[in-house]
Amino acid sequence: MIEPKAKPCKANYRAPGVTGCGALVYERTYGLCQKCYKKWLITTEEGNEKLNKLAGKVKKDNEKKRERDQREEKQRRKVDIMSADEYRAKYIQPLINLIARLIDNNQACISSGTLGKMSGGHYHSVGSNRTLALNLHNVHRQSYHSNSKKGGDHVKYRAGLIKEYGEGYTLFVDQTLNQCPPLKLSKQELQELKPILVAIKRKLEEIDKTYTAQERIDTRNELNAVIGVYPEQFAEYEPETK
Repeated sequence: MIEPKAKPCKANYRAPGVTGCGALVYERTYGLCQKCYKKWLITTEEGNEKLNKLAGKVKKDNEKKRERDQREEKQRRKVDIMSADEYRAKYIQPLINLIARLIDNNQACISSGTLGKMSGGHYHSVGSNRTLALNLHNVHRQSYHSNSKKGGDHVKYRAGLIKEYGEGYTLFVDQTLNQCPPLKLSKQELQELKPILVAIKRKLEEIDKTYTAQERIDTRNELNAVIGVYPEQFAEYEPETK
């Protein structure tokens, strides 16, 4: 390891108006020891200008920090008065829907078979069944048109599941999931779930893979298990074997 070398206090071109005391020092600013640097800041016009810039930057940084702290405090207050379902809708549901779309990366709309702007469409709607809102087997890539203007396009959604995954999987989504007991997560449990979902989202974005139909089922099985809010029989699809 190279030991630092002491150098004489001698002003460089960035500190006009002073020369420096010549003392050997290890730490210098503009070639000056700290004592001479502070003297330059106070006693010279160029130093005053630098000092004002430093003070302005500190003030601006403090103002930004204060504004950031105020925004964060305002957001904390909003979260504090949210119900668990409001928190789910604002912070958790968008992540679940995005994860489902990432699993279905590069796939067409489950209902219409078209490409374009996509959302996460629920087979069992969130409005009719909050319990299945976070189950990835219940959320598939669906066009905004089918999901919103056509109210989920349920008949074509079911036909799309059969076409992509077969009758067995479609019965699992259509009937078995509907038997899932009520899911009642507290807001604290949902808040603890959020970083897990963020990590899953980032990993899928990093992988950026186009999955086969079976891989999409397997990935939903695996991630439902990681999320860990559903009993196994409603979180994982296993085809019946004869």
